Amino acid sequence: MENSDYNPVPETVHAIFKTKERAEKAYDELLTREYNANEITVLISDETKLLHFPKGSPELDSGSKTLEKAGLGSAIGRTVGGLISEIVGTLTGSGISEQHADHYEKSLKEGGIIIGFKPKTVEDRIEIITAWNESGGRQVHED
Repeated sequence: MENSDYNPVPETVHAIFKTKERAEKAYDELLTREYNANEITVLISDETKLLHFPKGSPELDSGSKTLEKAGLGSAIGRTVGGLISEIVGTLTGSGISEQHADHYEKSLKEGGIIIGFKPKTVEDRIEIITAWNESGGRQVHED
């Protein structure tokens, strides 16, 4: 007999943010809820990265004390790499549908910032998605 009360931990949640400020707010929401940088994925195009975090920016300077409070800036410094054209193959290889991978690519080319995480609980998933929606995030639903 199947247990109808069983709630598995949900899969990864991704949302697209159109501005640096909205993405920072979403990233900070995760930090506030005790997710660490290793549990958060940040995707951004090289062009958008340079627009918001120019070379020499203290937010990306690994020797800077501001990294302790830089949040998104420090995450971008660690997680972004490669060309957008490589992202679709990487995402589909990790189990994301091709349709969603194409949407991610288009959003990145348009200057969007994608943040993803795997919720620890169903409650986290609901509360963070709600907060992200209020911050202007557009969630990308997985199949």
